[in-house]
Amino acid sequence: MIIRSLVFFLAFGESKRCDRGYEKINGRCVDRNECTEEQDLFSFDSGTCDETRKCTNTEGSYNCDECADGFELDAWYEKDCLDIDECSDNPCGENGDCINTLGSFECKCHAGFAKLENSVVCEDIDECAEENGGCDHFCENSAGSHVCTCRAGFEISRNGRSCFNINECTEGTHKCDNNGYCKDLEGGYECACKRGYELLANKQTCEDINECLNDPCVDGARCINTLGSFDCECLPGFIQRLSGCENINECEGYTNPCADSEICMDLPGSYRCDCNEDLEWFMIRGECQQECHKKNNPCPKDHVCKKIDGFRQCRLEITTTTTTTTTTTRSSTKKVLPIESTTRTTTTTTIVTETILGLPKVIFYVAIIGAGILLIGAIIGIILAVRSCKSTSGYDYSSGIKARGASLPMHRPNDGHGNMPDTLGTVYCGSQSGYSGRTTLPHGTDTTRSDSFRPIPPRTKQNYMSDYDYQ
Repeated sequence: MIIRSLVFFLAFGESKRCDRGYEKINGRCVDRNECTEEQDLFSFDSGTCDETRKCTNTEGSYNCDECADGFELDAWYEKDCLDIDECSDNPCGENGDCINTLGSFECKCHAGFAKLENSVVCEDIDECAEENGGCDHFCENSAGSHVCTCRAGFEISRNGRSCFNINECTEGTHKCDNNGYCKDLEGGYECACKRGYELLANKQTCEDINECLNDPCVDGARCINTLGSFDCECLPGFIQRLSGCENINECEGYTNPCADSEICMDLPGSYRCDCNEDLEWFMIRGECQQECHKKNNPCPKDHVCKKIDGFRQCRLEITTTTTTTTTTTRSSTKKVLPIESTTRTTTTTTIVTETILGLPKVIFYVAIIGAGILLIGAIIGIILAVRSCKSTSGYDYSSGIKARGASLPMHRPNDGHGNMPDTLGTVYCGSQSGYSGRTTLPHGTDTTRSDSFRPIPPRTKQNYMSDYDYQ
C-alpha cells in the first residue's frame, strides 16, 4: 500500500509543482519575493542574501549586491559574505595593537605613540614639542617617551621632570683650596680665600699675601710675614706698647751708658755719647780730654801735641842747620884779594814716623735682636802697619803700609799736596809739615822691630764698637 502511494506521488504529484522562484497561489504559479523571506541556511529557495548584502528581487529569482568593505564572498556558500581579518596584515605596526571588527579593524597605539592624520600606523609622539615635555631644563625625545635632564650643578628629582640645585660645598665635591672656603651658588659654586690669602687665576688655589710689601708696621718695628697674616716686631732700642713700638731712652734711668766726661744723647733705637763742651775725644787714650794741655798731653816724649784742622796730632820735628862756603872771584885791573862768601841755610825737616802698634784690640759688637737681646761678639785682631814718610820740601809722598782693622776713618787732612786716599781702616801720613798720623816714633827708630811698638788701650764702650781709629 505504501509503495503504491509513493509511486503515485512521483508520477503525478511533481507535475503539479511551480518552477523555482515561483510559488503556487490559488492553483497558479506566482513569482516569489525571496528578499522578504527569512534566510534558511538549509534551503536554497529562501532569502539567500547575507545581512551585509542588499537583496534585489527579480522575476523568478533575486540578486545580492557585492560584499561590503571588510567582507569577502564565502567561497563555499556564495550567499554569505565573510568578515575579512585585517589584523592579519598588522596594519597598526609594531607600536600598536590591532583589534579586528566586523568589516573593519581598530589600532590601539602604545603609550607615546599615536595615529597620524589619514594613517592607521602608530607613530612616535614628540612630547618635547609641547611645553618642553613638562621638563624644568632639557627635554630629550625617545621612541614612545621622553627624558628630562638638568643643567650642570643640578640633579633630576624623583618625578623625573623637576631639577634641584646640587650643593657641592656640603657634599664635598668642590675643588677649593684648604686656605679658602666654598660658596654655593645656583647651579655651581665659587671659591673664596681666607683673610691674608688671594685667589689665583685658576679660581681654586689661595696664595699667601705678603703684607710686609705694603709696610704695615709703624716706625720702630719691622714686619714679619706669616701664613695668612703678619707680625710687627719692635726693632732693637724699642719696646712694645699697646700703641706700638716706643723708643727706649737709654740715657734715662739709673744706668748711664756714657762716661762721666760724656753727655748721653738719645737717638731713635739707640744713643750716642758726646764729649762735654770743654773736652774732645782722644782716640789714643779712648776718652774725652782737654786739648793738648800739658797735664793731659797724650804724646810721647820729644813729640809735640798740635791741633790741626780740629784734630790733635803728635808730631816729631827735627831742625838741622847746614853751612856752605862760596868763593867769588872778580876781574879787575887792580890787584885784589879773592872774596869768599859764606851762606848759612837752615832747613827744617819734619820726619813723621807713624806706627799702629801691635794692638790687642777687643771689639764688642752689640746688636739688640728681639726685645732687649744683647749679642756680644769678641773679635781679637792684631794689626801691624808701619808707615814712614820723609820729605825735605814737604811735598813728596813716600811709601806707606796700610793697616786694616779699624772701622772709623782717621783724620786725613788734605790740602792738595798729600793726596790722601779716603779708605776706611787705612793708615796714611801726609808728607807736608803738620800732617802727621796717629802716633810717632823718634827719628831713626827701627820700625821693623816689634819691641819698638807701643800698645794703645782699646775703646770698649757699646756705642763705640769700632772706633779704634786714630785722630
